[in-house]
Amino acid sequence: MSATVFNEGYVAINSPLQDSVLFPSVGVNASGKAVIAFSVAGRDFFPSAGYATLDATNGAGPIVISGPGVAPDDGFSAYRPVGPSFRAGRWGDYSFAVSDESGKIWMGSEMIPTEQAPFVPFANWGTFITAVTP
Repeated sequence: MSATVFNEGYVAINSPLQDSVLFPSVGVNASGKAVIAFSVAGRDFFPSAGYATLDATNGAGPIVISGPGVAPDDGFSAYRPVGPSFRAGRWGDYSFAVSDESGKIWMGSEMIPTEQAPFVPFANWGTFITAVTP
């Protein structure tokens, strides 16, 4: 078995505030249709789950926010309200994308699903699961 790269490129958000896609995973079904799953975060964008379809001819499709985040990270990243200094949060380390027998691609990405009250350290992140048939 062998493999060849015949198309390559970037998936990025055109954002003046440096929003980012983080640590992607690629899932491909038996028909060769693909999806790239990732987390999305930035200075004006709460950590969210997202994906883009991949096409061998045209590259990546538009970014879809499948699980919109609703609050800032409040764990170990030390946002001013909960910590002594501001540091960038560590986001998107874990994502997955895998096809099932019907050709649907299942994805999971990190995001902030809810606001916590009262504050619970290290507890407001979540994993958003979604599936698409590309």
